[in-house]
Amino acid sequence: PVIQDGQAIYAQIRVPRPWNGGSRYYNASDDLAANPRVARCRPTRCLHPEVLVTEGHIDGLSAAAAGFRAVAVLGAGYPDASVALNLARLPHPLVVVFAPDGQGRAGAERLAALLAHHQRAPRLLELDEGDLNHTHQHSADWSRELPARVRTADTRPARDAPGLAR
Repeated sequence: PVIQDGQAIYAQIRVPRPWNGGSRYYNASDDLAANPRVARCRPTRCLHPEVLVTEGHIDGLSAAAAGFRAVAVLGAGYPDASVALNLARLPHPLVVVFAPDGQGRAGAERLAALLAHHQRAPRLLELDEGDLNHTHQHSADWSRELPARVRTADTRPARDAPGLAR
């Protein structure tokens, strides 16, 4: 769930192994609860200066498990001007880490372009396969592996986001 002022305001349910080709995600409809588009994930102890911007809450929790602050965008299609503006206001270095599939890459590129519009070009951490949680599950030492990957995350000039002129 996404919790705001002590109240659950939205829930995103993830099915680890969907049956019969079904969806991995089941979300509340907007008429029941508006999708907040982002959720913050705080580590027990913050060990790193970067904020990881993840695709999904579970990935945000995986980042927090390694001592990173995280902001989970609740879907690769949700990065928009309001999400970018809120992220641009954070005083910490930003590292975007979305799934390496077509939707994840497109969402990460769009978000990078929107952030660049606010002079906050993030670094992009590209995963080999799966999402950040998958990488966490297959790591021998997550508390060392994720920080090493973050240090080598790429800063690339972002392409213009659709509808944005530079």
